[in-house]
Amino acid sequence: MSQVGNAELKSKDARTFAVNFAEVGICPKSGVPIRLCYQTFGEPAAPNGAVLLIMGLALSQQLWDVKFCMRLASCGYYVIRFDNRDIGKSTILVGRKVLPSGTTESSDEGDIWEDSNFLSHSPPEGGADGSKSCMYIQLAHAGIAANGHRKFQEVYSLEDMAKDSVGLLDVLKISRAHIVGMCMGGMIAQIIAIQYPNRVESLSLISTHSSSPLLSSPSLRVMIGVATFAIRCVRKGVAIPLSDSMAEKQGRKPLTSREKDDLAQVLAQFVTSFASGKESAFPIDHKALLRQTRRIVHWSEDFSGFARQYVAMIKAPCRVSQLRGLSVPCVVIHGTDDLLVPYRNGKKLADVIPGSKLVGIEGLGHILHPLSRERIIGALVENMGQSTNALSRSGAVAAKL
Repeated sequence: MSQVGNAELKSKDARTFAVNFAEVGICPKSGVPIRLCYQTFGEPAAPNGAVLLIMGLALSQQLWDVKFCMRLASCGYYVIRFDNRDIGKSTILVGRKVLPSGTTESSDEGDIWEDSNFLSHSPPEGGADGSKSCMYIQLAHAGIAANGHRKFQEVYSLEDMAKDSVGLLDVLKISRAHIVGMCMGGMIAQIIAIQYPNRVESLSLISTHSSSPLLSSPSLRVMIGVATFAIRCVRKGVAIPLSDSMAEKQGRKPLTSREKDDLAQVLAQFVTSFASGKESAFPIDHKALLRQTRRIVHWSEDFSGFARQYVAMIKAPCRVSQLRGLSVPCVVIHGTDDLLVPYRNGKKLADVIPGSKLVGIEGLGHILHPLSRERIIGALVENMGQSTNALSRSGAVAAKL
């Protein structure tokens, strides 16, 4: 992109990037039509192609912050960020319950969780909120227990979410794209590369894993922290719609601005405790972090999709054998101090994908820290430059010289 183009891009504010929506198909498992919310940066005819950014569990497109997207676009890419189903402004599968195996929709929700014996302790008090708290504890346990994924029924799968992503490319008339995914988004990116290889220019995987049964799980302390965070969110009203439109659909009152700010505080505390990494390497600007979490909370329509996404993630089958057959430029980027998806998983992932490069970032946690931006974007651009089309363009330019 020219210097003039860079200047024009840098002069834009987040508010100038239009909020768009795309109808990407009907979910085969739930029968729900899926509409994705997305934003774009750069020009559709950008010289180096399109980049699709896929975010992780219960996180909206806002986590690919505007500066990150603009910086990537300034390198000559058309950058697309979007909300996965069940988060942000995309379709929320309201009323689709996560159920323990062997139960049905007709079962009483409270009885389901209070009668479950996945953990040997009494469920928290508090009526419906108590049942939801118990559910999140059991979901966290299922994430690390042997065969824990068998304890729940999925509302949809990561394959369905991958199909959503490809559907977005279809709507935008993009035949091939550089696919970038973080955490659960990295798992979705792997599925796209496996099932839709002709749509993938390059593959970039950040803080993710292959769903192997041999993966390194977070520590029990971290999983208890995750469950505690989820329970605090429930008590702050996370299961209540955050917008007037969603509240009207459910016949409930949305959260007040004060309640949303309380929720943002809880999210910021979680990031500081479990996702930030080594403080000496990547110090946290707490005021900036709170501004970011407030943007996330105020952007989202509803957070009740967390459990549905989580079950889809833990029930995803191992992809190791399919990953061994990939023939696409791939980089695996992973922080060495990632507590949620330990660094060993990134090393194992890079080992199974032919020709992939591992970029370990010393001290980084499970977060796109502003101080890591240039390192991450540099690794992405280097990998994208290895795609067949990128090399062809380079060869054509060289031939003219």
